[in-house]
Amino acid sequence: MTIVVDAELRATLMGLGEPFEFRDEQGNLLGRFEPDEKSPAFREWLRNLDHGLIDEEFERRVHDARHNGLSTEQVLQRLRKGA
Repeated sequence: MTIVVDAELRATLMGLGEPFEFRDEQGNLLGRFEPDEKSPAFREWLRNLDHGLIDEEFERRVHDARHNGLSTEQVLQRLRKGA
């Protein structure tokens, strides 16, 4: 099954940039959302972060991080630190 989200919800989900949980009012877990690092929407969100890097350096760091087995959050931390 596929649920199609509108642009506003997509922006919210991509803006979080890391896995999170959906819960109901009682706190019961409904499911988890994990951004797909290979999706064009996620890559565009990463590209638009204020990381201060030129595109080539950004792409190199993302490529290196992926091939070193880092999580999305670890990639984001490295981009923020400039590592």
